[in-house]
Amino acid sequence: MATMNRTARAPDLARIATVGVVGAGFMGAQLALHIATRGYPVAVVDQSMDALGRMRGYDTAEVDAFRQEIRDTFLGTSQRPVRADDVRGKLFRMARRGYDVVQVDAFCDEAEERLAAMRPTSRGRRD
Repeated sequence: MATMNRTARAPDLARIATVGVVGAGFMGAQLALHIATRGYPVAVVDQSMDALGRMRGYDTAEVDAFRQEIRDTFLGTSQRPVRADDVRGKLFRMARRGYDVVQVDAFCDEAEERLAAMRPTSRGRRD
């Protein structure tokens, strides 16, 4: 009976700068999305620009509306200021030609940190 010894070490994932995916068809697009949601930058190449255009990301209208709510909160003009918990729990639908998942998540992480650091003022606004 043959046995297998695992002597090879797993790669150091912290050193991965960018993951390349060749082909933006069904499998390539899903693979790129999966890798991107794990926090790794992804570069996708395909011989067809149409295939690249079909890739999915966060719905642009939803992201833009939420970004505007966050902006209004920082400016003190929001009727319902966004809280750090609101950002942490925010979910966006996926859409074709949507915003890059990693970039939007990074923006939300930064907004959450800044909102958590803000102190409420006596008028209900934050400073």
